Amino acid sequence: MQGRLGNLYQMPEQMKHPIILPRDSRITELIILQHHQSTAHSGPELTLRNVRLQFWIVGGKRQIRNALKLCQHNLCKNPNPTGETQLIANLPIPRITPGNFEAISLDLAGPFTVKLCGICKSHKVCQECQEKLKETNLKSNKCSTQKAYICVFACHSSRAIHLELMMDRTSESFILAIKRMSNRRSMPLIIHSDNASEFITAKNHVIDLFKTLNTAKTHKELQNKYNIK
Repeated sequence: MQGRLGNLYQMPEQMKHPIILPRDSRITELIILQHHQSTAHSGPELTLRNVRLQFWIVGGKRQIRNALKLCQHNLCKNPNPTGETQLIANLPIPRITPGNFEAISLDLAGPFTVKLCGICKSHKVCQECQEKLKETNLKSNKCSTQKAYICVFACHSSRAIHLELMMDRTSESFILAIKRMSNRRSMPLIIHSDNASEFITAKNHVIDLFKTLNTAKTHKELQNKYNIK
């Protein structure tokens, strides 16, 4: 097939002068199916564009549609698949049981950089820190800082939030944060968290303490006191 791009030497020869394919021919169907499969079973328009880079089909659109009907792929057999709706499970019992901070989730936010002196917020070096630096003959443009974290407690029932400041990520600081929260919000019955090291250590510490207090002697004393069999 002759065209008007003969002087465009950068273009391949078959693209400038594509081969003419006859209609209703087996070779035409095979070429169309080959380009159709190489483009991940694309639609008629994209398949026709790719075929025309090398060939010119007489009655191209009709030949493309007839050839695509011969493709046995699932995408071609079912061009408009129906979507499936996911079944949503019921909410857990702690999420629907009334009671503020009886079932909670917790996590740590941070780290946040805070000044050790905690005096001046607008200046990098406060007057107290400047005097300490003069005494120690140290040169610094900033006050001494450290990392701090915020323990976020979220109630499952009311979705209320309680925040506690932790100056380090240790199990001792985490236990103290739970104690402060429990003093204001009552002791939770269920606690959900990730597997952070400070959470696991605090959990093991509480379990060991419970085993220590819940001895067999104490259990026998309660049985004799309340006549429990």
